[in-house]
Amino acid sequence: LPLIRDGAIVRVGEPLGNFYGYVWDGIFQDSASAANSGQVGAVRGADRLRDINGRDANGSLTGQPDGKITTDDRTILGNAQPKYTFGQNGSLGYRALTVSWVLRGVQGNEVVNLNKQGMVTPGGSSNMLREVLNYWSPTNPTNTMTGLGVSPNSNMISRWVEDGSFVRLQNVTLSWDVPSRLRTRVGMGQLRLYASGQNLATWTKYSWYDPEASSRLTSDRTISDMELGWDDSSYPGVRTVTLGLNVGF
Repeated sequence: LPLIRDGAIVRVGEPLGNFYGYVWDGIFQDSASAANSGQVGAVRGADRLRDINGRDANGSLTGQPDGKITTDDRTILGNAQPKYTFGQNGSLGYRALTVSWVLRGVQGNEVVNLNKQGMVTPGGSSNMLREVLNYWSPTNPTNTMTGLGVSPNSNMISRWVEDGSFVRLQNVTLSWDVPSRLRTRVGMGQLRLYASGQNLATWTKYSWYDPEASSRLTSDRTISDMELGWDDSSYPGVRTVTLGLNVGF
């Protein structure tokens, strides 16, 4: 049997880090479609979940819609493990100047953005994002944002799963080896000035601070392996700049 916990699943023959839940299918635009959806608690202005699976008379899954939303409609929504991990480092020098760098990235993984889940619920009691101003209403029938006063969907849904691929400029160092004619004036055998920066730039489609996030890891190894790639108020990587010098006599 698969092991399922809070939107994560471990199943024989599949990789760790799978996200498991319902496919988000927009917003209910009218009361009739909500009432006929087979989705418990559905009202206009609420999240619509996609009907993708039913059961036949023998109780076997059919892989076809059955007109109602049940736990059988859950599916794999993405995976936290990247398909590719890559990096590149190099350096260039001109006379006494040298610049070196490290680029690093991943491709083909997803991240669950729980930060947005808590901050795009119109009418909630916590801080909201600006996009909430585009909330659904009869006069603003958006298909991207729920309505005021609509109870948030507590299920794991694909709305919160985002592309976690990124390329990061991990490190850049610019150095200058002071020429000997200048060093000897101050009695130094070696003098090197440098500036170094870490996490200077990240190129990603992920909408939050840092795609390289995983905030739900615990000391329980089984649970940790299930809950890879969940960003729930994770502290992002710190951007730092260091200035220094190396001196030798």
